[in-house]
Order: sequence, then structure tokens, then C-alpha cells
Amino acid sequence: RARHSWQGRSHRRCLVCRSPAPAQWTEDAAIKRGETPEDWKDKPRKLCQKDLDALWAKKNNKVHYGYKNHLKADVKTKLVRDFRVSAASEHDSQCLEELVKGGDGTVYADSAYRSRGSMAMLRRKKVK
Repeated sequence: RARHSWQGRSHRRCLVCRSPAPAQWTEDAAIKRGETPEDWKDKPRKLCQKDLDALWAKKNNKVHYGYKNHLKADVKTKLVRDFRVSAASEHDSQCLEELVKGGDGTVYADSAYRSRGSMAMLRRKKVK
């Protein structure tokens, strides 16, 4: 039996970071409608290099294109315990319920995660 365990303790931390994707400026309207731009149809190599799932988001007057990585890390061991990837336009709080498990102890997160719904979910899961 090992003397040291890598199992997390009781405190978790939720973090969000952005993952940029190459922007498609001219074809943006067609992509939003779920269509493939006309000039891409006869160029399969161009089509396979484009990310059709990435979305735009604006924060502090800066525009970001890509994804958000949502992480749950153990405070003591600093190990990532769980993660989710969402579109850049999705609000940070939308992934909180998926990341938080009953028995996580205390969750440390920034104000983007604070809402009545989030607080009720934390109480329901008996997490501080």
C-alpha cells in the first residue's frame, strides 16, 4: 500500500482560460447559418483546416474567437481533477454544475460563477 496518495483532498478550484482558434472573417455569416461557404466546397484542404465549431466572444472590449477551457484542480496537489471545453461565447457558469461533484468540499471560483442558480446547486450538492 502506498504511503502517499494522489487522491484529491477536499478543496477544488475552478479556472477558465481561452483557447484561440484561427479566425474566419469573411465567411463568418455563412458559418453562423450552418452553411459551408461556396468557395470552400471545391477546396477540401481549406475546409479541413477551418474550425466550424469555434465562436466569437467579447470581454473587456476585446474580441476572442475560439473556445474556453474550464478546469477543476485540487488546491493541495495542484492536479487537474476534471475539465470541460465550451465555445468562447458560452458563459463561464454554464459548466460549473458538470464540474462540481458532491463531496468536493469547498469550491473556489471567481465572480463569474456566482449566481442564485449556482449557489442553489452548490447547496444541493452539499459543497461550500
